[in-house]
Amino acid sequence: MNFLTKTKRIYFFYMTLGLLSPAILGVYYFYGMACGNAVRGETAIAGISAVLGFLSIMENKRGGKLVAHWAAFLFPVPVIFFTPVNMIIKWGLEGFLEMRLVACVTIVGLAAAQIAIGARALFLNRDVQ
Repeated sequence: MNFLTKTKRIYFFYMTLGLLSPAILGVYYFYGMACGNAVRGETAIAGISAVLGFLSIMENKRGGKLVAHWAAFLFPVPVIFFTPVNMIIKWGLEGFLEMRLVACVTIVGLAAAQIAIGARALFLNRDVQ
């Protein structure tokens, strides 16, 4: 029973980070450091992350680490690679380095934190209390 509560807390934190990402990007959009497409895309990614976190909690009740756990672990990986590329294509390298680097580092950092949290939950040893 202790395992389930620990896993629920881990995935709750995973979902919170995922939902925090579009809010932060919305602030960057307000100050002109991000575009509307990025906010919409990050909102979709956050919704999918929240669903994956919820499915991972539900999947734990059946006693295995199946598809949702691996998906929650691997889903933020493309964000790390495609966010900088999309921002550089949109504003050019000079515009990216001049003003949008902070927004990119924030979003990539949140995605990396989600990967770390997903790895922690995925590889959590059930025998250790």
